[in-house]
Amino acid sequence: ELWHLAIIAMAFVLGQRCESLHGFWLGMGLGCTISAAVAIAQAHGFVAIPTNHYPTPAGLFYNAAVSGAVGAVVLVGLLTNRLYWLIGGPLILIFLSGSRGAYVALAGTWALAFLAALSGRGRLIALGFLVLIGAAAALLFHGPSDIIRETIWATLIKHMSILGDGVGSLQSLYVLTPDGISHIEHAHNDYIGLAYEFGLGCLPLALAATLVFDRRAPDFYVLCCFATLGLYYWVLYSPYTAIALGLVAGNAVRSLYGAVSRSADRRSTFLQWTSHPQRLADGPGRQAIPI
Repeated sequence: ELWHLAIIAMAFVLGQRCESLHGFWLGMGLGCTISAAVAIAQAHGFVAIPTNHYPTPAGLFYNAAVSGAVGAVVLVGLLTNRLYWLIGGPLILIFLSGSRGAYVALAGTWALAFLAALSGRGRLIALGFLVLIGAAAALLFHGPSDIIRETIWATLIKHMSILGDGVGSLQSLYVLTPDGISHIEHAHNDYIGLAYEFGLGCLPLALAATLVFDRRAPDFYVLCCFATLGLYYWVLYSPYTAIALGLVAGNAVRSLYGAVSRSADRRSTFLQWTSHPQRLADGPGRQAIPI
C-alpha cells in the first residue's frame, strides 16, 4: 500500500507541474465515451468483456460501482472545463451502471459548492437543511449494501487507536457481516479508513486538504465530488479516481499557491546574481558590485 500511496503522490507532483488539466479531462471524456459504447453493447448481451454483476453493464471498468463513480467525476470535470460535447459518455455510464453512489456524488457536489458560496449564519442554516435531506434520503433508499458498509464502519471505529493500526492493515482485516465473514480490503469510507490505519497521523493530511479545498481552485467542483465519494466509496483504492484526485489536488496547489513558487524562483535568481555579478542594463558604467 505504500507503493500505492507513492503513485498518488507522484500524480500530485505531476498535477502541480501542469498549467492546466484540460487535456487530462479531454482524454478521460474520450475514454468514458469508448467505455459507454461497451456498456451499451453489454446491455444488449455482449459478454466478451465481463462484469462482476452480470447483466449490469460496467463498460471497461468491470465493476458497475466503479463505472458510476468514474462517470460522476468525469462528468463534473468535463462541465468544469466546458467540454460539453463529451458529457454523453459519462451520462450513459451513470445511467447504465445503476449506481446510487454516482447520483449521490453529483448531489453532494452541488451541495458542497452551494455551501461554499455562503457564509456565516446562512451557511449553518443551509447545512442543517442539507443534513436533514441527506438523512431522509439515507433512510428512504437504504439497501443491503448499506448494511454491510455500516457493519464495516462500526467495526473499524470500535477498534481505532490513537496512532492507528499501520499502513495496509485494512488488507488483513476480516469483518462479520450479515452475508458471513468478509475480507473488506478497504473501508468503503476513505476518512474512516485513513483514521483506522494512521490515527493522529492523518492530521497533517487533513490540514493540507483544507488548504486545497478552496473555491478558487480550477477544479473545485471535482474536489467536491471526491469529498462526497470519500464518504461511501473507495476513492484512494481505485486507480482511476486515486490518480485523478492526485492530479486535481496538485493542480489546485499550483493555482492557489503558485505565487510562492515564483517568489522562490526570484530569490534563487537574486542569489545567482549576487554570486555571479553581471551588467544590470545596457550602457556604460552600469555594473553590479560584487558581494
